Amino acid sequence: MSGVRAEFTVKCRTKFGENVGIIGSDGALGGWKTDGAVKLKTDENAYPSWSCQVDIQGEGEVEYKYVILKGNRIKRWELDGRKNNRTILIQRNHAGGSVVRDDGEFNKLPSDLEQQPTAVAEERTNGNVSTEDGRQQVPHFSPSEGSFLSNLQKESRKSRSWRKRLSYIRALLSDPDCAAQNAFDPKSLNDLAIVVVYLTFVSSGQIPCEEDGSHYRPNHHANEARKIEEALSQISNDQNSYLIRKIYPLLPSYR
Repeated sequence: MSGVRAEFTVKCRTKFGENVGIIGSDGALGGWKTDGAVKLKTDENAYPSWSCQVDIQGEGEVEYKYVILKGNRIKRWELDGRKNNRTILIQRNHAGGSVVRDDGEFNKLPSDLEQQPTAVAEERTNGNVSTEDGRQQVPHFSPSEGSFLSNLQKESRKSRSWRKRLSYIRALLSDPDCAAQNAFDPKSLNDLAIVVVYLTFVSSGQIPCEEDGSHYRPNHHANEARKIEEALSQISNDQNSYLIRKIYPLLPSYR
C-alpha cells in the first residue's frame, strides 16, 4: 500500500525554547517511541497554529497525540499521557492522496458527535459569523428530541468503536425494527444525507473512535461493510443514488 500524506494542525501557545510535536502508533509518527516524535512548524504569521505533514504507511485507525518538546525530549504529553488518544482512520481509498486534520487546541479533544451539526452548518454556509472581537463562530444547533439525528448522537456516544458504529448503520439499513426505533426512514433523502455526513466524520477521524477491548476477526469490519452495501443496493433508486454513491468509499474495503 502506498503512503497517505497526512497534514496535522493544532493550536498551542508555547514558552521560549519549546516546540510542539506529534507522536503516535504509525512508524511515521515514531511508533510511540519517545525519541521519535515529529516536530511541527510555525512562524510569526501562523502562531499559535503549528502544523506538519507525514506519510502514513499503515491502514486502519492510527492513534496519536501532541506533545511539548524541549530540544528533542518530550517535556509534557497532552491528554493525560497515554490516555484518550486522538485517532485518524486511514483507508485504502486514501492511498496516494492526502488527509487534512485540524485538531483545534492542544490538550482538548473535540466533543465527539455533539459538534456534528455545527460542522454541517459551517460547510453549508461556507463561513462563520464574527463576534465583536473578530473571532469566527458557527451558530449552535441542537436536534429535536426523538429525531433520527438525536438518536444517532446518543448511539454514537454509547458505541464508540468503529466496529459498533458500522454495526449500527448496518442495522438501520437492514432491520426495519431498528430503523423505526431510531426514527430512521431509509426512503428519506435527509436521513441518508445525515448518514453520509456521519460516516464522513467517522472515517476521517473527525469523530474519534475508541477500541472497546473486544476482539474480533480482522474481517469483521469488512463483513459489516459488505452487509451495508447489500442493504444500500436494496433501497437505491434514481432519487437517492447520488447519496448512496458517497457512502461506498467511506466503508472499510472487503475486496
